[in-house]
Amino acid sequence: MDLAANRATALRHLELANRHVSQGRQRVDRQAALITRLERDGHDTKQGKMLLEEMKITLALQIEDRDRILENLARAIDFTDLSLEDNLEIVGVSRAE
Repeated sequence: MDLAANRATALRHLELANRHVSQGRQRVDRQAALITRLERDGHDTKQGKMLLEEMKITLALQIEDRDRILENLARAIDFTDLSLEDNLEIVGVSRAE
């Protein structure tokens, strides 16, 4: 596979990883809001909180995966002298965690 094909594949992987991070954040936010409502109404939230913690772990892993893909892509396109944050900015990714 040539460099252009590798880069295109890496960009597709980055796009998918960004989507996973975005969706993961949405799920965490929805679960946190649900727990808040349930607590306010006096319901047991123990299982919901356990699920939220698992969701946060999954999100952290998704972010690590996205960052690893970005670092590999940066090396492939010779952005090695830039920081991860600079690379994120170049490809239009927000690192708000």
